[in-house]
Amino acid sequence: MNERYRHYYLVDNPFPADASLNMDQSDKRYNGSIFNEEICARELEELNKRLRRRTNVIYCQDTSEFMRGVGKSAIIAHTYRKLQDTGENITSVYIRSQKSRTPPLMTAQLLLSEWHRQGFLWSVLTHCLERYVEAASSPEMRLEGARLLLDRKWPVDRVDLRAYLCYNPSRLVNSLADWACVECAALSPDIAITFFENYLSKPKDFLSAYPKILRKLERDEIDMLQNLLELLSLSGFEYHYLFLDQFEDPIYGLKGKDLILFSSQMRRLLEAGIGQMSIIVTLNSSAARTLETPEAQEFTTLAPLDNRHIINVEPLEPHNASALAITYLQEFRTETPPDSLFPFTSEAVNLIHEAAEGVIRNILTGYNLCIEEGVDAKCQLITPDFLNSKYEEILGRIRPELVSLGY
Repeated sequence: MNERYRHYYLVDNPFPADASLNMDQSDKRYNGSIFNEEICARELEELNKRLRRRTNVIYCQDTSEFMRGVGKSAIIAHTYRKLQDTGENITSVYIRSQKSRTPPLMTAQLLLSEWHRQGFLWSVLTHCLERYVEAASSPEMRLEGARLLLDRKWPVDRVDLRAYLCYNPSRLVNSLADWACVECAALSPDIAITFFENYLSKPKDFLSAYPKILRKLERDEIDMLQNLLELLSLSGFEYHYLFLDQFEDPIYGLKGKDLILFSSQMRRLLEAGIGQMSIIVTLNSSAARTLETPEAQEFTTLAPLDNRHIINVEPLEPHNASALAITYLQEFRTETPPDSLFPFTSEAVNLIHEAAEGVIRNILTGYNLCIEEGVDAKCQLITPDFLNSKYEEILGRIRPELVSLGY
């Protein structure tokens, strides 16, 4: 416990100094695991409704180009985690968009990497193998061996097939790929062989091995994604959710041929996952205008920017400002405080909300500054008078800039 904050019945400052979502952080103040569903109940209900409809692309969009930090990323990260915990035959993957010259191909590559890292592709191998040995008249592996392999937990470095009652690995790979292609007519035999060959020998090396094969076959990551979706379906997975944070980042500055390329590759990505995958993205007004141009129509004709696809994420309502503060405070309490909002008064919280114009990122930053300044000043209670006495240090630092930053 940090004794600095004990006076406020806290083990630490509950609020992030920089309230930007970072899913790689272990600190719950930054990774989105502190979340209050009630303060964005409308947005969550609209998102869940579109997920139930299996909408191909869902845009979580803010309503003003002047405001960044209204909670879009936190909403999709929270939904991603909830879907991960369902235990159903689905995959739920979160990716932060990459600024690259071919972002849809990079997105496909990152999705493949996550399926591999989380063990979904190992499940594909083991379940396909079990189905194959049960269905084939003369399988290249005995059923007992397949079930032994099924019990092996991911991650797996190497597979010695002799230990699983298979003594001719190459024949097993070809026979398994042939069976899979009969079951899935859309499956490429070359890609099926590539997948099974790697996962039946050195599965951990799959990510470094498959790009070489793709180059030789003159295929790319979207082709691999489409084929792996077929294999995932064959092994019992029913649906897939891709949460793509900061989708706007690779769109900035795109025009002409670059935007046409982006749009056509995004269309290919959607077509690869049609009926099998929903993509949930964050988007801001500036990027939305770019996607409304003719150069982006290859993509937006399949995923139009309309009410069926867009969820507008509004600034925080004033009555929810206290609930947001309490959600963070209760995660860091040492003992029971005088009231759940302590050391804030409700009037101080309202003043912070007003200064931040409802932008959650700035509100949380304001709460953080209040705790730090209050501790330094040995302030018993954070009131509007205290905030006004520390105007430059607190209120002056959380007012949103009234100019477009291109975000």
